[in-house]
Amino acid sequence: MDLSARIGNLIIDPAISISSGIFSQPHILEKMAEYDAGAVFIKSVGLNPRKGNMEPTVVQATEETLLNAMNLPNPGYRNLREELKEIYPLRNGKKLICSVFGDTEEEIVEVAKGVEDYCDGLEANYSCPNIREGEKTGVTIGRDPKRVESFTQALTDNVKKPVIVKLTPHVYDIGEVAQAAERAGATAISAINTVPGGMVIDIYAERPVLSAKYGGVSGRGILSIGVGAVYKIYESVKIPIIGGGGATRAEDVIQYVEAGADVVGLGTAFYQNGRVLSTEQIGTYLKDLRLNIEKILDKKNKSSLKELKGVAHA
Repeated sequence: MDLSARIGNLIIDPAISISSGIFSQPHILEKMAEYDAGAVFIKSVGLNPRKGNMEPTVVQATEETLLNAMNLPNPGYRNLREELKEIYPLRNGKKLICSVFGDTEEEIVEVAKGVEDYCDGLEANYSCPNIREGEKTGVTIGRDPKRVESFTQALTDNVKKPVIVKLTPHVYDIGEVAQAAERAGATAISAINTVPGGMVIDIYAERPVLSAKYGGVSGRGILSIGVGAVYKIYESVKIPIIGGGGATRAEDVIQYVEAGADVVGLGTAFYQNGRVLSTEQIGTYLKDLRLNIEKILDKKNKSSLKELKGVAHA
């Protein structure tokens, strides 16, 4: 069965991606090329090295829900570029997408131009909710259609690789924001990032667990928010959509596709039973996921995912 999708000039096969922030070490990214995911999104990188928040930065909220408040730790694009040189291009036609961020248009363009020779596409992170007071990156961009348009225009004017704009659900009308990115020449829209404002309290310590107190929510609890966002975006733009948030099962992937997604991203799915899966377990999980997607297509008498794109709108 055909599980592929096209994002600009990129063929993602299968149309399953590993979301930004999950894996970043080169040897793990290289291993992903053996598995049933068509693309890997690297953890967001900025202008200079950044430590992020102090621990704890991740906490399990419920059995299938996590909170994180990482605050964009990264080695800076110059150091990341040296790591990417070791593994790019990935084998088996798998695509490597570099997520970038910046406080200003000039910053994000410098970062994007600095890494684009060692990745297949760029994801503009306008959606990270875990930023410090006074910073003008991440979700502060994604909440403002005018800034989304100007930042995206700066990128599309200065880079040659596809530009994928990642949006936050924390807006009044995500369709309006997606349209701003489309006007500026974005290749695709990615939605959603973690949902801001989550908290877990240790009832014995009598204080929030995360050092930052609040964190972005991911996992099964946000599946319906992600599907709803993709549904709205599909009605608002004509460019491809990468849907994500809470997807762990084949049925979730099909939901996203029927809402309008071309590709579906996975993240918290790789965190099970209180720990991150090993690379071998990830390979088995992705293989089983593909088989289950194919079984659903067979039941629906379809031969490709493309046949289901957006059918929920009928």
